[in-house]
Amino acid sequence: MNSQIPIYLTSLDIVNDEIIIKATRKVANYFKNEKTHIILGDFCEMILKRSAKWGIGDVENKFSSIQEELETTYKNEQVNIYNLTRGELETAFKMADSRDKKYLGDLRGRLFEAILVGIYGGTYILEHPPPNQQRGWGVSIGIPTNSEPDVIKYVHETQDPQKSKKTMDYAYIKGVNRVFFECKIQPDRFEDAEINYFKLFHNKFVEFDLGHELCFFAADSYTEIEMEMEDYELEFPLNLLGYDNINAFVVEKM
Repeated sequence: MNSQIPIYLTSLDIVNDEIIIKATRKVANYFKNEKTHIILGDFCEMILKRSAKWGIGDVENKFSSIQEELETTYKNEQVNIYNLTRGELETAFKMADSRDKKYLGDLRGRLFEAILVGIYGGTYILEHPPPNQQRGWGVSIGIPTNSEPDVIKYVHETQDPQKSKKTMDYAYIKGVNRVFFECKIQPDRFEDAEINYFKLFHNKFVEFDLGHELCFFAADSYTEIEMEMEDYELEFPLNLLGYDNINAFVVEKM
């Protein structure tokens, strides 16, 4: 495997909404503590999934109920449920309550990606990685072919940006260890844009003899994701990761 060719990460998927930024940072820095990973499944199921169907004005009551249930379930564990569910996270969902569905979808998606940022060490190490590492959240990937990096992107024949793709949700590079993630709350949202992008990505890295791991992280158990995707006919190797196996995978690949 080639370790000499540099990989260029460029942040493209940038969020400017301060409320979403604060909420995602809270989640990312909460889950950087390995002791909190015990509640990953419940966080995904009770907040990220259920919130898609909450009614207008439900947020405060929902968060009170979730906090009570989680504190009862994990009363003997060293996890501060209040620190996660209250403050920035609740505020963000209250804001989403007064906005359109796209705002709520953007919030939920970024919060799920923030889990991965947390497992990889939180926001500080993302923004200040060690000298021998690269990390990126919502980044394009470029390989130098001439004087400029050749950015890997899939553009649909209609030029429709919703059917095209040019970023990885998260990237971690350390020497020949190159790990790239697509994150979706629902596993059935891994669609043609992601498949075609991953195929191009894989073929480009093979062309340059660059070792890599392509990963799909969804807010389900590994077994549920595997069942959901068993009929996919993919032309590239793909690691399927859920809330019950993501931590072990990240530890192994670091």
